[in-house]
Amino acid sequence: MEIEISRNCKLQFDEIEFDEVVPSISFFCTLIISVSVFKKEIWVDCNAFDAFITSLIHNEEGSLFDMSNEFRMSVQNKDQQTVFTCSLCEKTYPTGTLNVEYTQLLDNDCFYRVVNAFRNYPKWWGESNSK
Repeated sequence: MEIEISRNCKLQFDEIEFDEVVPSISFFCTLIISVSVFKKEIWVDCNAFDAFITSLIHNEEGSLFDMSNEFRMSVQNKDQQTVFTCSLCEKTYPTGTLNVEYTQLLDNDCFYRVVNAFRNYPKWWGESNSK
């Protein structure tokens, strides 16, 4: 799944594997900001994925985060504007941490690209709450 946020920002999710016992998906996430590229493997709980889709569909504030809290993507309305934020955290052992955060206002076209990308993701787990 690839989402173009703007000419300067693209977010890509490549599915690696899934876990049916604890319904979750592993993605290789790539955040491209201008000429910088940040990559991270993330595990996302399927319930969190569904809740994020539901919030997008209802135009409510929503966040998608991974199970280790090292990735977070949010879409929220502030002062009649839609704000997109994506954060990645990479632990650099033994003592360091790299944090990257990108924030941008979304126009309606971009907002619906985000909504449709998640809504159209081929889900293998139970009935969706996001219909």
